[in-house]
Amino acid sequence: MSDRNVSPARALPEERVVNAEPSPAEILDLVRQIESSVVAGRSIAAAVTEIGITGETYDLWRDACGELDREVAGELTRLEQERARIKRVADFLTRAEATLDKRISERAGG
Repeated sequence: MSDRNVSPARALPEERVVNAEPSPAEILDLVRQIESSVVAGRSIAAAVTEIGITGETYDLWRDACGELDREVAGELTRLEQERARIKRVADFLTRAEATLDKRISERAGG
């Protein structure tokens, strides 16, 4: 998905951070919202404009969603959150190790 095709501030719930990549569950919800609007008689162009994305983004999202159901999207979101948590821990440990190395070398030299 390309950032230039998405306007997250308009497309996502207000609690989302502006310019954040939508989660798979959010994308699935938005695709379903558009599809519901189309079934109700709206054009795709009007439906995508209403949620603040381009037709190209909708096509990419719809293709990516395929047969993805809500359970799978929820699990993917959970795994993405876990990955982010692990990355924060790894970054913390890397900084801690660098601090320890610096202190050890200061004590060895002094």
